[in-house]
Amino acid sequence: MERVNELKAVRKESIRSDWKVGAASILNALEKISLRVNQFLAVIAGLAMLLIALLIVANVIIRVFYVPIPGVGEISGWLSAITAAFALGYTQIHRGHVDIDVILEKFPARIRGPIQGLMLFISMLFFGLISYRLAIYAYETMKSGGLSETLAVIYYPYIYLLAIGFFGLALSLLTDSLKYLIRRDRR
Repeated sequence: MERVNELKAVRKESIRSDWKVGAASILNALEKISLRVNQFLAVIAGLAMLLIALLIVANVIIRVFYVPIPGVGEISGWLSAITAAFALGYTQIHRGHVDIDVILEKFPARIRGPIQGLMLFISMLFFGLISYRLAIYAYETMKSGGLSETLAVIYYPYIYLLAIGFFGLALSLLTDSLKYLIRRDRR
């Protein structure tokens, strides 16, 4: 009977170990995907920022000799939104956001960790919901045929791009949450 109990304990520990190994490998894969997606989005954000600078400089130069480029404010506004949204996930991965944890520091370390993990998870849900709602809004704008005010062009693709940017942030927050749960990482 004693031997049976030992075998059960070994099997139980083996299952627990197998679960941790499997979860860790899934987390590593998710981490790589999140990093690649957000690096790609960050490159696009950088290109959008460069395009804004070139557009504004070209507008200033052309304004001296001719009339300004129509819709520069509208185009630079769209590109600025894309720049900001596409950089969010990359910034989260590299801990570039301002982290205000004055209240959190007052808690004991054993409580601080779970609260921080919960905050990451809630943030992931929030930004995932923003991404989802932006996609719905883009679809509704596409169906209604909405046009921009100055240039009178369709603008729903830009809303879809914003949804993609917030999805990148939600993906990086999901990865951070799982890192906390599986590896017990601390920020």
